[in-house]
Amino acid sequence: MKEIKRLLVAFDGTEDSVNALNTAANLSKQLNAAITVAHVFDESAAAITADSSRYPANTTYMTDGLQNYPVPPSAVDQGSMGAEENQDYIGGRTTEVSVQASNILEENNCSGEVKVLDGDPAEAITVYAEEIQADMIIMGSRHLSGLKKLFSGSVSEKVSSSTNLPVLIV
Repeated sequence: MKEIKRLLVAFDGTEDSVNALNTAANLSKQLNAAITVAHVFDESAAAITADSSRYPANTTYMTDGLQNYPVPPSAVDQGSMGAEENQDYIGGRTTEVSVQASNILEENNCSGEVKVLDGDPAEAITVYAEEIQADMIIMGSRHLSGLKKLFSGSVSEKVSSSTNLPVLIV
C-alpha cells in the first residue's frame, strides 16, 4: 500500500466539509501527512437563484455550484446584482471560507495550505489533486435527494468516480 503523505481536503464551509477537514486534521497527525485545503468557486454557475426546497419563499440566493449564499437586500431591491457587486460579494465569501478553513486547521494544531480554485468543483478537485500529487482526497458528503441527485449527482460521487486516488467521504 502506498504511503499517504499529502491529503487534499475539499472545503466549502458547510458542516459536512467542516467535518471532513477535522477528520483530515486527525488523520494528518496519525500519518504525519501534509494537508492542502481546496475551496472551489464555479464562476460559470454563480448566478442569482432561489432554491425553494431549502429556503423560505421570496428569498434570493446566489450559488457557486456548491452552496447557496444570501444576496444582500440592496441587490435584491435593485432587481439584480451588478457585475462589480457580484465579484465583491463572491470575493468576500471566498475569503470567509478560506479563513474558516485556516481557523479549523489552527484549532486542530495543524498547518496546511488553503487554495481557491475556479471551475467545475469535481473537475477542479480531481485535476488539482493530480497537480499537487495528493495521496488521498477527503470531502464531506452532500445529502442530495430526488431529482437533484438523479440529474446532477454529488460532487463527492463525481470526484470518487473520476480519480484513481482513494477518496474518503465523511
